[in-house]
Amino acid sequence: MKAKTALKSAVVCLAVLILCQASVPAQGKKEIDQTGIILRLDLTKEQKDRITAREAASEKEIAVLMETLRSQKKQLNDLLLAEKPDRARIDSLTEDTSKTMTELQKKKIDFMLWVREQLTPEQKQKLIELFNARQQMPSNAGGN
Repeated sequence: MKAKTALKSAVVCLAVLILCQASVPAQGKKEIDQTGIILRLDLTKEQKDRITAREAASEKEIAVLMETLRSQKKQLNDLLLAEKPDRARIDSLTEDTSKTMTELQKKKIDFMLWVREQLTPEQKQKLIELFNARQQMPSNAGGN
């Protein structure tokens, strides 16, 4: 009976480890505009300059959050693999991880909304078309 329980625990831990790894992008991967949509909007030089500068600043903020998220997920994995997992600490760290993920998503959304404000009506229309096309792609082809 103990062997079955240990095996089930190991399988659950392995599944959690896999899920946690899948949700954290590789080091050095750009987080904003992963599919290159912005590059396909025929931007003016001034728009490119403004967007590039803002993107660089946003990437720095996002990199800090990504490192925090990696650390939180590593801590969570360590807790899950412990001989006697601390359920209260696991729950607390899970909440912290969710907050970090929410903050990360908000940063990405803030940037994309700011970019939209920089676009002409024609560019905004093209952006909508590109987003709609991306939504219709199979999930593994969309860059996310």
